[in-house]
Amino acid sequence: MIASRYFHFRHFVTILVVVVAWATALHAGDRPLTFEDLMKFRQIQNASISEDGTWVAYALVPDRGDGEAVVQSTISDTLFRIERGEDPVISADGLWVAAAITPTLEEREKAKAKKGKKGGGTDDDDKPKNGLSLLDLASKRLRPSHSPTAAVGSPSSITRKRQSPKKTPRRIPGRQ
Repeated sequence: MIASRYFHFRHFVTILVVVVAWATALHAGDRPLTFEDLMKFRQIQNASISEDGTWVAYALVPDRGDGEAVVQSTISDTLFRIERGEDPVISADGLWVAAAITPTLEEREKAKAKKGKKGGGTDDDDKPKNGLSLLDLASKRLRPSHSPTAAVGSPSSITRKRQSPKKTPRRIPGRQ
C-alpha cells in the first residue's frame, strides 16, 4: 500500500515538473534573454509621494547610461519624464518637483578619460557639473530655478548649470 502511494506520488511530481517546464518555455517567447536586454533594466531609486498623495516622483537609473526622473499623477494619466534627472523631490505643498540633472554618460566618460591623461589630478573645474530642473505641477511646465546660475539645455528641458563661486583672498586680522 505504501509503495503504491509512493509510486503515484512520483508520477504526479514528474508530470507536474513536465507541465511547469512546458508552460515556462511557452511563456518565455521565441528568443532567450540577452545581455542587451539586461542592460535595458533600470532601478527605481529615491521614490517619494506628495503630502496629499496625488503625485509620485522617482528616478529610473540604469546600470550604465543616462537615467531619468519620472513624476506621475496618482489621480490621472499625467506623467512627466525629466531626461538625465535624478533625486527628484516634491515640495511640501505638492506644487513643485526639483530634480538634479546629471551630465550625459558621454560627457562623464570624456572627463574621466581627460583626467586620466593629465596624470590623475583632482581638478574639479574639468569635471562635468550637475544642473537643476524645476517642474511646475500647476502649469505642467519645466521652469528655470531661481538661483544665480546660467540656463543650459533645450527649451523642452530647462535646466540650470551652477557657476563656481568667486574666490576672495582671506584677510588676516592685524595685517594689511
